[in-house]
Amino acid sequence: MIQIRHKSDCALHNAPAYEPKPCDCGGERALLDWLVEIIRRGDLLVKAIENGKNLTKVNTDFKVGLDVLREKLIEEENE
Repeated sequence: MIQIRHKSDCALHNAPAYEPKPCDCGGERALLDWLVEIIRRGDLLVKAIENGKNLTKVNTDFKVGLDVLREKLIEEENE
């Protein structure tokens, strides 16, 4: 499950004292930035496969990106 990590002072956490407002901590932007980077790395891997290039560097780059995605954005269901 992907979960956006908001800072404790994000406007989303204004309740119950105030009306919650849209994210103002950058958590949503960070999630989008990470997803864009993973897609970019995946595109590089696909291009390398299509061109029959040596996949070592690109494959490693993509694997590292997926590991970062798992670490930063995906929470295990049992947590």
